[in-house]
Amino acid sequence: MAARGQGLEQDFDFFVVVDFEATCVKDARIFPQEIIEFPAVLVDSATGRIESTFRRYVRPKHHPVLTQFCRELTGIRQEDVDGNVDLGEALWLHDTWLKAATAGAGNKRRVRLAIVSWGDWD
Repeated sequence: MAARGQGLEQDFDFFVVVDFEATCVKDARIFPQEIIEFPAVLVDSATGRIESTFRRYVRPKHHPVLTQFCRELTGIRQEDVDGNVDLGEALWLHDTWLKAATAGAGNKRRVRLAIVSWGDWD
């Protein structure tokens, strides 16, 4: 076992930590819930250092107008999502960011990633 403060050998080169925000209503479930904020950080598994960050607001398709509850809970304004990218483009932008952010990861043919969520709802 590693001593406190010492790292453990990891099977992954990086952790991709995501913390999605989604459409919501007070005291009920909204269906379908849609991602409205797509943030991620790339963490080096060996050092614990944040190597890069990504953040995009996403325009919801099924519930384009955010509820007051949702705006207050998330801090996301209607203008943050209006005219922004849809989920498909957000995923493409995230993939492009991730490839660029890990491009300098040594001479490895493949970079090993683990996706980690920041909350119960992600």
